[in-house]
Amino acid sequence: EVTLRWDTPGDLPFPMPVDVDVDGTTRRVSMEMGSAQIPLTELDTEPAVDPLNWILKDEG
Repeated sequence: EVTLRWDTPGDLPFPMPVDVDVDGTTRRVSMEMGSAQIPLTELDTEPAVDPLNWILKDEG
């Protein structure tokens, strides 16, 4: 299981969903309360959060 959580000032909820790719399948994960858990099996590969870098852009 993988836990995702937005880090916000004052721990305020941030409901923006995020795409996660597991084993070549991308799905949009709801983050209604600012966090979500993704169940994984031991056969799953490491999940890629925001695989198209729409949210977590590298401005470098």
